Amino acid sequence: MEILVKGRYATVHEVPYSFLARESGESKMSIREQWNFLRHIARLVRSSPEDRRLYLFCFVGALGVAINIFALGVLLHLFGMHPLE
Repeated sequence: MEILVKGRYATVHEVPYSFLARESGESKMSIREQWNFLRHIARLVRSSPEDRRLYLFCFVGALGVAINIFALGVLLHLFGMHPLE
């Protein structure tokens, strides 16, 4: 994933790969490893201006939805109306 983000390739081709079932032992995929993976993705997003712009756009949209829902709740409470009436 890091190579795709930092490489700036024009096209990407997928090479199929099939995982085999584990023969013995336990998985090393702990909660800590999952947290590290999410932090790594966040660092990649911060380093990619195109991705950052998309996430900021989504954040602004979600903030607008939250403000509208809050305003609706205040107005409904202020006028004592039930939304389904």
